[in-house]
This record gives sequence, C-alpha cells and structure tokens, in this order.
Amino acid sequence: MQNKGIWISLGVLLAIILAGFFLLRKPANQTSQKEVAPTPELTVTETAPPGSATPAREIIVTGSEYSYTPKNIQVEKGERIKLTFKNIGAIAHNLAITDLGISTKTIAKGDEDSIEFTASEAGTFTFFCSIAGHKALGMEGEIEVK
Repeated sequence: MQNKGIWISLGVLLAIILAGFFLLRKPANQTSQKEVAPTPELTVTETAPPGSATPAREIIVTGSEYSYTPKNIQVEKGERIKLTFKNIGAIAHNLAITDLGISTKTIAKGDEDSIEFTASEAGTFTFFCSIAGHKALGMEGEIEVK
C-alpha cells in the first residue's frame, strides 16, 4: 500500500513539473510581445514595398543562449534596413528594439524572422530578447544610427 501512495505522489509531482514547463515555454508573442509605440523623439517608418527604387540593406543577426552576433550594429540615419534574426539556439528567442518600436516574432531553433525599418533619428539603441530573463542573462546588443 505504501508503494501505491509513493507512485501517486510521484505522478502528481511530475504533472506539476510538466505543467510549469509548458507554461514557461508559452510563446512570448502571447505573453511578452507587445506593440510598442515609437518614442516621441524618434520616428520609424515602414520601408517601401517590394520593387521600390531603394532596396533595404540586410543585416543578419544570429542569437543563441544568451547572446547575439554581431553584438553591435551601425547604420546611417535614413538608411533602409532589413534586419533578419536567425535563432541558432536551442530555445525560443526574439529580437526587440523597444526605442524604435519594432520586434521580430519569437522564433524556435533554426527559424528566422525579418523586420524592415528606417530610423529617422541618430542615436544608440539597445536590442534584446524580450523573453523573461534573457536580457538579464546577457542577450542584448546595440544599434547605432549615425
């Protein structure tokens, strides 16, 4: 009889652990992805549609646990940028630049997502993974608009 009680206790404990695991793995676009309005001193404009006269310069950033490569990016004021984030890590990540009001989707290992923008103001802006705890673990970098 004691063995039956131990097995029931272990089953309940396992169920609690699995429930916690799945709750923590919930995609960030449901929990931490928010539409962020541009700051008053900075205007972000969408790039022109495909086939426009000025193509966007593509910058590829890879991310894993818990870093980005490259960690520092430089662009010119008014330059059209296509920022492609590739997740080479084992868990889900994203890339957010809150001061510019932009973010990629939260993506799984091996996936990528792109955002296009034109920053109209010079400055240095932090990009980071908005999944809880990832920025604190060092998953951040800077984009400098000259």
